[in-house]
Amino acid sequence: MTENINTYLTEHGHRPNRFVDFNETWSNVIVIPAHKECASALLKNLSKIKIKKKFLVIIVANTYEPSDTWTSEMAEKLGANKKKTQITSEISLLMASSFDLLLVDCFSGTRVLKKKEGVGAARKIGCDLAVNLIHSGNIDSQWIYSSDADAMLPENYFQGNMGTNCVATHFAFSHRSERKLSEATGLYELKVLYYAAGLSNANSIYAYPSLGSCICFSAEAYAKTRGFPKRNAGEDFHFLNKVRKIGAVNCDRNIRISLDGRLSKRTPIGTGQGISHFQACLLKGEQPLFEHPDCFKELRTTIEAMEILSFQQTKNPIFPNKRIQAYMEKIGFLEHYEIKRKQTPSPQVMKKHFEDWFDGLKTRQFIRYFQDAFFGKVSRTKLSEGWFLKCGNGIATLRDFCEKQVFSVRSNK
Repeated sequence: MTENINTYLTEHGHRPNRFVDFNETWSNVIVIPAHKECASALLKNLSKIKIKKKFLVIIVANTYEPSDTWTSEMAEKLGANKKKTQITSEISLLMASSFDLLLVDCFSGTRVLKKKEGVGAARKIGCDLAVNLIHSGNIDSQWIYSSDADAMLPENYFQGNMGTNCVATHFAFSHRSERKLSEATGLYELKVLYYAAGLSNANSIYAYPSLGSCICFSAEAYAKTRGFPKRNAGEDFHFLNKVRKIGAVNCDRNIRISLDGRLSKRTPIGTGQGISHFQACLLKGEQPLFEHPDCFKELRTTIEAMEILSFQQTKNPIFPNKRIQAYMEKIGFLEHYEIKRKQTPSPQVMKKHFEDWFDGLKTRQFIRYFQDAFFGKVSRTKLSEGWFLKCGNGIATLRDFCEKQVFSVRSNK
């Protein structure tokens, strides 16, 4: 067990991350938070995966409602007709044919989760258990796969190309939905991929989607960054933002995960809310709006300026235009830069420092500021007129073009 993992499990891991030793071993491990899901659909979604040796699925059955009978019934149905071994009062092992389930009870008694911690806490609990099992030798692979109960996983799910110096991988995705939601679902997918494509064309190292249902990561990287934050939404974005600072995030187009495009208000942001927003726009006859492409052009100019600055390390730097100069002063970049410059770092160290400081969150704030202050938003039909989208303006055409840019670029740059 590495020092990083030992420290994490001892000081930061979920309390039952150490429990009685298993005699069983598995090829891989998947972590799935499940709240008010259909047990039969969840099991069916896992059934297509093809691998010679059994894999393990850690299902964190969770709720924040003390009287949530739906989730407790789901857990009961998951265990139906399966050999059950009670590991702790909270954890049970359910033996099946091609895969086994490690069911974690976060729905009964005092085990319910805090509403504000939600899915982030559920992912953390499951991944903490996965880290422990990997480093106790019960899991052959060093990679933890994170998904959702509605995700249909392909037969080649465990055959991804993790890439050189990669600490995490984001798989390709598409949503299945009812016909009445198909347009809204397509717009939501476009929004996610368009933003990542904009970052890619701006040469940002944070140019990847952030869907917690479509990622995997090394146990070492997970422990080193202290895992998922306990929050009810955006836990995937903030986790990948931390992980990207210690290694590359690869984008693998050869593995495609099918997700359920459904309306939901369970979390303040995410797929359900995104589709709901676009559906509401369509029903009102409004044009759905996207970030203006010129926001990403300004970001590219800023990133290029910081890269030059990392080599020249001039005093009192001047950015290429007044808008960028004023914004960088506003967020305290110049003071931060001067402190670092006085340490006389090498160009490579300074560049890495800039990338870590001007991270995925600051990048998102940058885009939002330039959108609100200068460029506004544009309709979907205007996106193809932008500087990096040279294609038709149909939803599917734009979506596929953006996906190719995100999943075909140098993800390990």
